[in-house]
Amino acid sequence: DIQIGGETVVHGNVVVNARTDTTLSMAGKVEGEMQANAYTGTIVAKNSGVITGEFKGSAEGDRTSSTIVNQKGGEVGALDGFSKGEDATMTIINENGGTAGKLLANALVGGKTEAKNDGNVMGDMSGWSKGDGSTLTLTNTEDGASGMMSVESYLKGQATATNNGLVEGGMGGYAENGRVKLNNNGEVEGNMAVGTGNHGYAGIRNGQDGT
Repeated sequence: DIQIGGETVVHGNVVVNARTDTTLSMAGKVEGEMQANAYTGTIVAKNSGVITGEFKGSAEGDRTSSTIVNQKGGEVGALDGFSKGEDATMTIINENGGTAGKLLANALVGGKTEAKNDGNVMGDMSGWSKGDGSTLTLTNTEDGASGMMSVESYLKGQATATNNGLVEGGMGGYAENGRVKLNNNGEVEGNMAVGTGNHGYAGIRNGQDGT
């Protein structure tokens, strides 16, 4: 286990490349990026302090797992994560009371990435899925607020964006030889729009409570 205490200031990046099951907790300040990368096994990283750059995670390899959590009171320049490999899983969570400048999430080569905002993402929530078996799921919860939500899919990937809270700036999707779906059960200030290229499928659903 790796812990960075509340009185600690790191002038530079914090990078943890896990090859065994690992946990990382940060309550101080990182003047740079913090990364939690899983090459084998799992890593869980939590931030309740300040990261001026990106809070990043990756699951790189079959059946690896990385989870990054921006907790209540946590402030990060961005949340950014991807999965790569069959059944590799990347989970990104911005908890209620957490603040992120933006959220980026990708899945490729059969990976599965899920990102959930229960706090405040001041900029966009966006990502793409690429490759057969790759899935991306973005969710803005009932308590979440974000800028524009957008997803893309390629090469038989699948991507879904669901808003249950407030999205300022609209929702968008694009699919080329892949599938995307937009769901709105909350409030979207702006348009919901999708586009497709060759062999692409895109759908929009505005639920009963969606506006």
